[in-house]
Amino acid sequence: MGYALLQESMLNSVLYARDKWLRPGGVMLPSTAELYITPVCDRVPVIRVHFWKTIKDQYGVDMSCMTDFARRCIINSEITVDTVDVEDVLSHPARFAELDLQRVTAEELREVKGKFRCESFGSAAVNAFCVYFTVTFPCPEGPLVLSTSPFKDETHWKQALLYLDAPVDVEQDTAVAGEVMLYPSADSARNICIHVDYTIGEHKRQSKTFSTID
Repeated sequence: MGYALLQESMLNSVLYARDKWLRPGGVMLPSTAELYITPVCDRVPVIRVHFWKTIKDQYGVDMSCMTDFARRCIINSEITVDTVDVEDVLSHPARFAELDLQRVTAEELREVKGKFRCESFGSAAVNAFCVYFTVTFPCPEGPLVLSTSPFKDETHWKQALLYLDAPVDVEQDTAVAGEVMLYPSADSARNICIHVDYTIGEHKRQSKTFSTID
């Protein structure tokens, strides 16, 4: 499993081993995977960009000209892998895809997509989407779930952050809806792209494609 589940196409290797060696009636561990998305108000880019405006007061050197450059370095089309604070999550996460790892094919992994809809908890500014996954292991005593949710303990996978070009203000129960699709990068099958079509409240529909880089 890679970042956002599909990064590095590692799951494809698992499916190859499954098809080559798993006996009839054999068990896949984990057996299912689910992908989730939720809007967030991430404070990290705000703090990092604002930092350049504080240098003059501290050291007497005006570095405010760096703010635009810093913003472009952070708020771009790259998928950022980082930990999201629970306080920054703005809605209940929406599940947009479920994979049966006993039956899913490598070809189906070339386009994993689904629709989502959620409602904001309160007044804030949506400046990113957070994508994460869970996997389930079947057990006689009940299923065991490994979650990379920001609401759970931090894992190696953390979360995938997708920064919007501009923040959008929301209020209590503002609807955030759209469709998200994950697929391998045309430049390298190890890297993934995440395309999001989204509508926030009464704002017009927006689209943005994000990708990982080597």
